[in-house]
Amino acid sequence: MNFHAPRGARPAQKLAPANIAAEKALLGAILVDNRVIERVGEIIAEEHFFDPLHAHIFKTIIGLAGKGKVITPTVLLPFYEDAEPIDHLTTVPQYLGSLLANATTTINAASYAREIVEMARRRSLIVIGEDMTAAAYDLHGEADVSGQIEVVEKQLLKVADNALVSNAERYGDIMKGVVADALKAKKMGGRPLGLSTGFPDLDKRLGGLEPGHLIVIGGRPSMGKTAMAVNIASHIARSAEKITGDGEIVADAIVMMFSQEMSKAEVGLRVLASDTGIPANLIKTGNFDDVEAERLRSAIRAHSDDRLIIDDASGLTLQKIAARARRQKRQGGLDALVIDYLQIMQLGKAENRNLAIGEVTAGLKQLAKELGIPIILLSQLSRDNEKRSDKRPQLSDLRESGNIEQDADVVIFVHREEYYIEREKPPEHDAVKTAEWEAKIGQVRGKAEAILAKVRNGEVGVVGLAWEGAMSRFNNLAREAPR
Repeated sequence: MNFHAPRGARPAQKLAPANIAAEKALLGAILVDNRVIERVGEIIAEEHFFDPLHAHIFKTIIGLAGKGKVITPTVLLPFYEDAEPIDHLTTVPQYLGSLLANATTTINAASYAREIVEMARRRSLIVIGEDMTAAAYDLHGEADVSGQIEVVEKQLLKVADNALVSNAERYGDIMKGVVADALKAKKMGGRPLGLSTGFPDLDKRLGGLEPGHLIVIGGRPSMGKTAMAVNIASHIARSAEKITGDGEIVADAIVMMFSQEMSKAEVGLRVLASDTGIPANLIKTGNFDDVEAERLRSAIRAHSDDRLIIDDASGLTLQKIAARARRQKRQGGLDALVIDYLQIMQLGKAENRNLAIGEVTAGLKQLAKELGIPIILLSQLSRDNEKRSDKRPQLSDLRESGNIEQDADVVIFVHREEYYIEREKPPEHDAVKTAEWEAKIGQVRGKAEAILAKVRNGEVGVVGLAWEGAMSRFNNLAREAPR
């Protein structure tokens, strides 16, 4: 074995950041007291060491510790008897003995580990910078530049996360957090701690949109799933209430929406129509009176500091969405993410479409947990519901439903019976059937249902909503009691 070439070394240049003394001190501390491994195992890994010999020694120590061995220089000796000498005076076995002999204390072991990791991160930044510079000379066109930027962002995020952190927590501490959340909910008058959807009956069922949750909104075309997502996103951006560290209730939330089917202008038109109550087609054609014109101007003023960010880039992958969401979270904050819609995303190279869909939903669930935000994912439904007499969707109607249903914390189906009854309209000359049809459609006209098919921490059921198609918006529907 030859350990003479430290990784990251750059001859004839500035020396790469490293703290060899800290590496020696940490290894010596472990040899003095093997219990040090428990204190530093969540902080450092083999790849953080600069000196290749130190990295190999640490790897060997961890392997032996995993087998329950007591680690001493003597136990390590068989692994290095054939190693080339470090120099003409020192063999590797002798070096192991010196690590133990020169160890002074185990108290600072965690500090040594953190110093070693910090040096490794600095070296990674240098490598990324040099690679980025070299690649920049050979890039051609906007696509190449954008692709390289995404690669670098991904590398930088990996460096930022390049420390092993345990998520384990004692039950008592967990319960303190649960009680603290309960007291916050009480302070907010019983309103949900999760971000409000803007629909009170829906919030009661869901408890709001919780951080870390993946919420799937499904529906057949023309049911209004995009409208519902836009309504919720706009409401969160303008009026979502949160509690600050000082206990103050503030409306301050940022929502990012990836719209792959509609342009930014189309999404903006829907938000404007919903806010003003002026039909979208009238806004687009300029067919409105002076009073409505003032309502439009007022809406623009109300949105001057709007916190809804719309990205209409096409061909988005899970990786691109994750990179842009992380950047927004890091640079300007992010409280919720909306993706319209799953089936139009570019999928990975899995063996089949079901597996590719599963990779996306699992990845978005992990992203929601990582960023601590709710992610709303829109999904198309299969035509199976249209073959049934009762057209209300079921979980099995989700396209590639197995993975979506498994990864989602909440599944909401948007259903409008009016849509189907309209298509049953009989010929006008059949007065009897026409009267029956008018009575039937009169019962459902302007009404919609949000069917809660899966709610991890709430109640399943049906919430009635009012539908105003011209304004592409849902409203709360007065009803005796939600089913």
